Amino acid sequence: DDRGRTFPNVVRKVKFCCPCADMRAGIASPAGEPHVVGGEAGRSAFDHERQSAVVSELGGTSFGRDPKEAPRVDIRNRPTPHCLGGRTFRPDAPADEQPMNNAADAGDVVVRPSTTIRRIIGSSRLSGFVERRDGPGLGFMAAHAALLIATGWMLWRVLGTVWAAPATVVHGIVIVHLFAPFHETTHYTAFRTRWLNTAAGWITGLVLMLPPTVFRYEHTAHHKYTQDAGRDPQMIPMGEHRWGFWCYASAIPYFRGVLSVLLRHPFGRLGPSERDTVPPALHRKVQHQSWIFWGVYLALAGASVHFESWLAVQLWLLPRLAGEPFMRIIRMSEHVGCARVPSMLENTRTVFTAAPLRLLAWNMAYHTAHHALPQAPFFRLPALDAVLRDHVAETREGYVDFVRTHLHATARPDPRHRPRAAPRSPR
Repeated sequence: DDRGRTFPNVVRKVKFCCPCADMRAGIASPAGEPHVVGGEAGRSAFDHERQSAVVSELGGTSFGRDPKEAPRVDIRNRPTPHCLGGRTFRPDAPADEQPMNNAADAGDVVVRPSTTIRRIIGSSRLSGFVERRDGPGLGFMAAHAALLIATGWMLWRVLGTVWAAPATVVHGIVIVHLFAPFHETTHYTAFRTRWLNTAAGWITGLVLMLPPTVFRYEHTAHHKYTQDAGRDPQMIPMGEHRWGFWCYASAIPYFRGVLSVLLRHPFGRLGPSERDTVPPALHRKVQHQSWIFWGVYLALAGASVHFESWLAVQLWLLPRLAGEPFMRIIRMSEHVGCARVPSMLENTRTVFTAAPLRLLAWNMAYHTAHHALPQAPFFRLPALDAVLRDHVAETREGYVDFVRTHLHATARPDPRHRPRAAPRSPR
C-alpha cells in the first residue's frame, strides 16, 4: 500500500484460462517465453472435451462467452486447473520453471464422462505424487552411468572377435535408454535442483543428438495433443500399419529426422512442426544450441583423427545405430494402436515388463500414469500406476506381447481395434 506494507495473506486471483484459446496463444512470462505452445488457432473436439472437465469444476464458462465474463478462481490453497500445470503458478518465476501447461497436466483430463484423473487420484494425494527429490535421480543416473561403463568395457574387450556384434547391441541398448533421463529432464522432474536437470539434459542430448529446447516444446505439444493427428508432433501414424511398423522399427525414418535437424538448425531453418511449437523468440537459441552440438562433435572428430582412434565410432556411433530399433519399438508401444480420443487412460498404453528393463527406462513403461500426471517424477510412477490401474484401457504384458498383438491386429483389421476418431467440433 502507500505505506510500503505488504499483505502476504491476500489471496491472488487469476482469470480462468481457457486451454483452447489463451493457452494456445501462449501466456507470456516476465522472461518473454510462453508457458504453453501449440499449433494454429482452432477449436477441436479435443479442446472442447478437455475444457469441459475444468469448466464443470470451476463454475462454468463456455466457448461462446466473452472472456471478460470468465469466473475468477482462487488458486492459493488448491491444486490448480490443468491450464496452470497442477502446481502453484508463480508469475515472478522464469518461464521454463513454470509447470508444463498442457492438457494432461494436473490431471484434469476427461477419462470417462463426468470423471477426471484428479478424482481418481484424490486431491489430497495429488501434491504427494508431484513432489520432486534429487536423491532418486542421482541414484538412477549413477547406476545408468555404471552400466554404460560396464557394457562399454565389455565391448572394448571383445573388439575384433565374434562377440563384438552382440556386445555392440547390448551396449547400444544401454546408450539409447539415455533417452529416459533426457525425457525426464525435459519435464524438470529428474531432479529437484534445476541446474541438475539442465546439465543432465545437455549431456544425454549430446549423446543422443537431440537438442533440448526443440524437444521440450515439441514434447509439450505431444502431451497437450496426444493422439490428435495433425497436432501431435511426436505421433507415429505409420506404425499403425504392418509395413510402416517395421519401417519405423528399423530406425531409418528416425535417423533421417535426426540428421535433418542437425543439418538445418545451424542455419536457423526450423521444420513446420518446430515452427508451430517453438516460440519465435527462441529460434535463435535453437540455432545457438546446434552450433554447440556441432562444436562438440567436430572436436571429438578432430581428436579421433589426431590420435588415429576409432573408439568414438566403435563405442558410440555403431552401438547407437544398433540399439535404436529397440527404442523405436518401445516408443511405438506407448501410443500406436491406442484410441484417438482425449482421455489419457485410453490414448496411452502401459507395458508391464521385466524389472531390469523397466528401471533402465526410468519407469516410463508406466506411460499411462506419466501422461495422466506429467509432473509426477519417474520414481513415483509405480505408485501412481497402482492408483490408476483399474481405469487404464490399454496394457500389454511386455514388449513382445505388444509386437505380437499389434502385428496380429494389423494383419487382420478389426473395427473394434481401430483407433477411434475424435468427434466433430461443436458448431
